[in-house]
Amino acid sequence: DISGCAGTFVTTGRTEFTRSVNIPGDITSVTLTPSPGDGSTPGDYTLTPSAAAGPGVGNYGPITYVAGTLHVNRTPTATIGGTATICLNEAQPSITFTGANGEGTVHYRFYYRLNGGAELFRDSDPGVSTASFLVSTTTTRTDTYTLTRVLDLNTGCEQAQTGSAVMTIGLCTRVRPLQCALSVSSMN
Repeated sequence: DISGCAGTFVTTGRTEFTRSVNIPGDITSVTLTPSPGDGSTPGDYTLTPSAAAGPGVGNYGPITYVAGTLHVNRTPTATIGGTATICLNEAQPSITFTGANGEGTVHYRFYYRLNGGAELFRDSDPGVSTASFLVSTTTTRTDTYTLTRVLDLNTGCEQAQTGSAVMTIGLCTRVRPLQCALSVSSMN
């Protein structure tokens, strides 16, 4: 049985055939045909082997082919959220990644870049589709968090992603109703 990711070419590199005697020569390839369909979308397929080839294929006499199963996993997707404008030293806002299309008990790794720098990552907890982190508000700045890809940690399937969240931390002024002995009658 073989597993793969939707939208990718599955190769096995396996030599899982048996022979009753050891005859010099080798079978170097076997054609595996999925059905129903071509195995390009998520789901389970019967995998039918045929057409053994190689320099020693004639040494094996009649070849008996045994069908197997191909499981094609869904390709994960992700989004990023958290764009905000915050005042210096206010409560820390968060950046949140949300995954979808995972297999089994979801568990994702979200890859991102901060201001175009080196790729970083955050993992969700097993069984949770999101991962978040807090952004410090102790310095004024504008940071761009760019989602680059998502990995399903259960299957190893990954996919490039796009999206960004912009966090602006700045100096803020507050108008007080009574300031310098003057009153403000209303504020809109």
